[in-house]
Amino acid sequence: MKKLLILFCVSFLFLTCDIFKTTVHVKFDKKTFIEQRQLWQDSNVKNYQYKFSNNMFYYSYDGILFIEDGEFKYDLPETEYSDISNYKNFTTIDKIYKSIEETYNLSNNIKKSKNDAYISEIIIEYDKTNHIPNTIHYKEYVPPNLFIEGVLYYKITNFLRMD
Repeated sequence: MKKLLILFCVSFLFLTCDIFKTTVHVKFDKKTFIEQRQLWQDSNVKNYQYKFSNNMFYYSYDGILFIEDGEFKYDLPETEYSDISNYKNFTTIDKIYKSIEETYNLSNNIKKSKNDAYISEIIIEYDKTNHIPNTIHYKEYVPPNLFIEGVLYYKITNFLRMD
């Protein structure tokens, strides 16, 4: 009887863990994302450059990235403190699209406690000519008892085809 009671208590604890969690539904315009990504891929641009910037508390980057044959070749950071190695997912437009999709897939339809921070919305502004993301903003839900310093906001500007 004692073993049965212990088994019941342990089972109850496992079952109730999810009771206090909510399913996260990330707000995201996936239809426009898919359309813009396809238009970008259809353009078949392989040689280009763009300015990438992000200002976060610990890591930041501000500089120009050069892409040849669809691969990142080198960058020109604007300051000595800018380090592109912290932003490998932003070194080509294709990687940026892939990173957005992965972030959405990892953040959407997951269970989170009301005491957890999580991405609640992904907002993207697109370049209407080149079909690239100009701004990417990951909005976060942050519970009142948690302090997070930093902004998940990225900018891609000064896009220039080199073909």
